[in-house]
Amino acid sequence: MMFQLSKVYGRLLWDFLQQLLNDPSQRYTHYIAWKSRETGVFKIVDPPGLARLWGIQKNHLSMNYDKMSRALRYYYRVNILRKVQGERHCYQFLRNPTELKNIKNISQLRQQMRIKSEPEEDGGSGVEPEIDMPTDLSMSSMSQPSSEQQQQQPLSLLDPPVKYRSHAYNLVKTNQESEEQK
Repeated sequence: MMFQLSKVYGRLLWDFLQQLLNDPSQRYTHYIAWKSRETGVFKIVDPPGLARLWGIQKNHLSMNYDKMSRALRYYYRVNILRKVQGERHCYQFLRNPTELKNIKNISQLRQQMRIKSEPEEDGGSGVEPEIDMPTDLSMSSMSQPSSEQQQQQPLSLLDPPVKYRSHAYNLVKTNQESEEQK
């Protein structure tokens, strides 16, 4: 159980979103859905509900959409995500999941971005301070499942204490239990 907990607590938002979007049984489409899988564009259909699911995954039961969207905005800076202009709660993945899983941390990714976009100047060190940004994008503890395994593994949710369970959590848990009984 401890391995599973560390796997969940260390989970990354982009990976969580990808897993919900790519759920074979499409149980989460009332929270988040593809607008165009080919171009990586998706829409958050129920922002508060999705934030609650993310909070359950991270064991941050006070999670709300404002807090979750801050994490999404961090991903803009390193070209993982971008906001689709003119559409509310609509985003686009700019990198494929395989590429993201091979990147060890955001600092490394930001450095790659600087090398590609900024020519080095003799005068400056080119080092940006690390300000309030999450740095761990490591996926080393999680092997990438084959597409067959990925289809068979449902998203597992931690069971928070009963008094903290939200309506969204109860709906998802009920759906998962009914799927398991089939």
